Amino acid sequence: MKETLNQNPDKWIMDYFHKKFREHLHAVNEFMIKNLESSVKEVNEVFQWVADGGGKMLRPILVIAVAEALGSVNQRTITGAALVEIVHIASLLHDDVIDNGLLRRGKPALHRIWGNTIAILTGDSLLSKGIRLAVTHKEWDFLNYLSIAVEQITEGEIMEQSCVASKNAIPEVSTERYIEIVKKKTAVLLATATVIGALSTNTITDTYHLNKLWNYGINLGIAFQISDDMIDLLPHQLTHKSSYSDLKSGIPSFPIVVALKYPHIKEKLIRLITGNDYEGAVRLLNSPEIISEYTKHIVSFIEEANANLSDGFPAPLIETSRMLGEWILSRYPIKI
Repeated sequence: MKETLNQNPDKWIMDYFHKKFREHLHAVNEFMIKNLESSVKEVNEVFQWVADGGGKMLRPILVIAVAEALGSVNQRTITGAALVEIVHIASLLHDDVIDNGLLRRGKPALHRIWGNTIAILTGDSLLSKGIRLAVTHKEWDFLNYLSIAVEQITEGEIMEQSCVASKNAIPEVSTERYIEIVKKKTAVLLATATVIGALSTNTITDTYHLNKLWNYGINLGIAFQISDDMIDLLPHQLTHKSSYSDLKSGIPSFPIVVALKYPHIKEKLIRLITGNDYEGAVRLLNSPEIISEYTKHIVSFIEEANANLSDGFPAPLIETSRMLGEWILSRYPIKI
C-alpha cells in the first residue's frame, strides 16, 4: 500500500477495500440481482434502476472485513452482506421521499423519476424480499438483528421528523437528542453489519464479544453520520447528492445542532437561513467553533469504537477498524 500513502485517505482507503474484497463484493451483487428478480416486469425495471445506482457498499464491506478477520468469508457472509445492503437501500428510498431528496449517488433520486408511491413501494418490496431471503436460508440470527435494525431505523426516522423545523427555520435539538436519533437511524445498521459478519464465521457466539462488536458498530456509525452531516455542507459536485439538503429541509444535522450552543452563531444562522442564504450559512457553519466540536465528537466516537475491540479480538480486525476510522476522519476536507 506504499503507493497510496500520499493520497487522500477518503479515496484510497475505500479503493483499498473495494480492491481487496472485489470478488466478495461481486458475489454480493450477484446474490442480490438473482434473488431480487421478480416475475413482474415493472418491478424489475425499478430494481434495475436502483441496482445501477452504485454506492460505497460500506455495510457489505464491514460484514466481509469482520468475517475475514475472525475466520473466513463464506456463503453465509455473502448472504448476510446482501441482506444488510438490501435493508440499507430500502431505507434510502424511503428517506429520499421523506426528505424530498433530489439526488442520490449522482443521479436523480428514484422518487423524482417514478414518483413517491413507486419509491415507497419499492422500499417496502425490498424489505419483504430481505425477510423472505433470511427465512429461505434459515438465517434466524441474521433475521433477529435485521428486524431490530428495521424497527430502530423507523423509530429514528419518526424521532427525526418530530424535530424537523418549518421552512426557513432551524431545528431546536440538543446534542444528546441528536445522538439518540443517529444511533437508531444510522448506527444500528453498521452494528448489525458488524455482528452478522462475526456470526457468519461461527467463531464468536458468546454474548460478551457480540455486545462488544455491536457497541463498536454503534460508535463507528455515529462517527460516520457526523461526518455525513458535515459533508452536506459541500456542493453537490463533490458529494453527488442534493446541495445543502439538511439546511433547506430543516433536518437536525450535526453542525446545526452544535451551532445552537453558540448564541452569536445561532443568531446569524437564523438570519441567513431565513433569507435563503445557504452559502452564507455554510461559511458560518465552518467556523472554528463548529469545526472544533466536529473534531472533538468524531474523534471521541472513533476512539470509543476502537476501545470495544481491545479485549480478545485479532489484530486484523483492529487494523481494519483503524483504517475505517481514518477514512471517516478524512471524509470532510479539513485538517484535524
